[in-house]
Amino acid sequence: MFVSNISLERRRADISLDEFRHHWLDPHGPMTSKLPGTRFYVQNHVLFTQGTNTLARKLGIDGFAQLAYDNLEARMAAYDSPELKACNLDSPLFLGGVSRVVTESEGLQPAKDEHLTKAMVVVPRLASSTGAPPSTADVLKHFPGAQKYTAHKIIEQAGPPQSKVPFIDLEIDLLLELWFKSEADLVACAGKKELTDNNIAVFHVKPYQLV
Repeated sequence: MFVSNISLERRRADISLDEFRHHWLDPHGPMTSKLPGTRFYVQNHVLFTQGTNTLARKLGIDGFAQLAYDNLEARMAAYDSPELKACNLDSPLFLGGVSRVVTESEGLQPAKDEHLTKAMVVVPRLASSTGAPPSTADVLKHFPGAQKYTAHKIIEQAGPPQSKVPFIDLEIDLLLELWFKSEADLVACAGKKELTDNNIAVFHVKPYQLV
């Protein structure tokens, strides 16, 4: 069991997508890599291909930062460190908004399978929803082409601590990482109208593992 800190990130409105990606990778990536106790750190850069569906595009997320820790105590130690203070000084230079999700997950996969195509799947919470959120099984049935997945149990959602980056008010009910044999397999799933009908956002991402 790992504890993950997953940040849904939106770039500043006055910088391009390429500028956002470059700054996130360097200098911000090496700075974040120094957070103590980090088991692994993956940047998931959103690719605006056919593998990113209409609902995902409407959410305006440009990337998912994922840091994994052994437990909640290790995560708290990292987020109370001088290294985080340095990251918080750099973040406003390229980020226009962040929503941070703390999760627990089993079988967490770092970005080693470079031959596979990766997607982040998000089910945002509807303001009108009064029923139970969908289960992992409910969502996975829409992705028969997925080779493997990691399901994240959400335990906390909040803005970035001690940061001046604005909070993206986006609550989510479910977060999955999916891997496909090819981009074509992802596109075949992401293009289904039933995903939008069921409030399922699919983001085609390119993962970069920094730790």
